[in-house]
Amino acid sequence: MSGADVQLTDKGRDAVRRARMLFLPLRVLVVIGLASLPAGGLNAALGHERLRIFLAALAVMIALERTGITADPSARSRDRASKILLVVGSFLGFLIGVREVATGRPLLPALPLVDDGLVLAAGLVTWGAGLAVRQWAMRTLGRFFTDRVRIFTDHRLITEGPYRWVRHPSYAGLALVLAGAPLVLGSTLALVISVVAGGSALAFRVRVEEAALRAAFGDQYTRYAQRTPALLPWPRPDGAAPPPPAP
Repeated sequence: MSGADVQLTDKGRDAVRRARMLFLPLRVLVVIGLASLPAGGLNAALGHERLRIFLAALAVMIALERTGITADPSARSRDRASKILLVVGSFLGFLIGVREVATGRPLLPALPLVDDGLVLAAGLVTWGAGLAVRQWAMRTLGRFFTDRVRIFTDHRLITEGPYRWVRHPSYAGLALVLAGAPLVLGSTLALVISVVAGGSALAFRVRVEEAALRAAFGDQYTRYAQRTPALLPWPRPDGAAPPPPAP
């Protein structure tokens, strides 16, 4: 294969990635529309204020995610289908919550002794905090941030920014999103499913990425993991302090 063929292949892969990301909002709307069919479809469901707020927050999240994902054909995939599991686990609870809001028939009672407005506010704050943490991580990683577990030919271990505090800040942010989005919908069942299904998929993704990073960086990553927690900044292993920021 000539250099020109390689270049065309690279451009083709990048075009496919961009096309997929371009149609992602449309695919999400189609799925949400199907979930809203029992209530008369998406138009009828949009009469609910919570669902409008949820879709607005979801649109912001999709726009932010689209700007941060990098594709590089030279990167070796170590994904083991973790992206698929993560997407399914994340959206399963969301879709059930959408259905409950659209039909007005929750399958589980609302959270007890909690004001509905406070639940909505807590959901928006938690979701927003999760997006902020993910954006910080994505910008720190730069072109090393991908939607699948990949190792680049010139990959280096990033330990600055949020990576001073936790090894997987983007997944910590996603965990906040998984907790916040069902609260925005006000769905107890969606919260349970997001925590269980999304949390399980997230735990698997972390294990896959840990294995890939240990294989790529060996003792360097082992030392980093010994002093840096995986998802929560406290408590730190053996009371270790985070390393000083890079000059």
